[in-house]
Amino acid sequence: RQMRNQRFWICITLFVFYAVILFGILFMRPISYSPDMSFKEYAEHATNFVPFHMIRNYMIALKNNRIEPYLVFANIIGNIVIFIPLPMLLSGLTGRILRWIKLFGIGLLTLICLEIIQLLTRRGACDVDDVLLNMTGILLGYLIVRIYARKKYGIPVHNKEHVKPEMKQDLD
Repeated sequence: RQMRNQRFWICITLFVFYAVILFGILFMRPISYSPDMSFKEYAEHATNFVPFHMIRNYMIALKNNRIEPYLVFANIIGNIVIFIPLPMLLSGLTGRILRWIKLFGIGLLTLICLEIIQLLTRRGACDVDDVLLNMTGILLGYLIVRIYARKKYGIPVHNKEHVKPEMKQDLD
């Protein structure tokens, strides 16, 4: 029981640390676009609801040498990598692996809220491509958790009920 409490508090601490870093990356940057712009003008420039539009534009600019490769890499890979830890932390906090559909729903709702907040605070774009890339990171994190659980326990683990009795103490 003491080990479970210790693990829980470690997960809480890591989650708070992760949330602070995420908040800093998403919201502690300068206001995007001109502050003189009306919100309507800003929203027209800072929204993208066409899937893969931004990614395609990056690839075209990269091909035509109009953008530095590290900027494309940082944006595309960064949007994926930043959300890989989320399923790991949620599994640590809940003590079980969330089903992929539940994680997908929680992740999608969270990402849409973050994109709307970025738009309303003018701290970035409201971009469907960001959501797609971030969801890719969440699903990669989920796969890492599943692979770890499979290797450690030898079976796919959704919750404690599916774990062999002799292995349950490892989850507590």
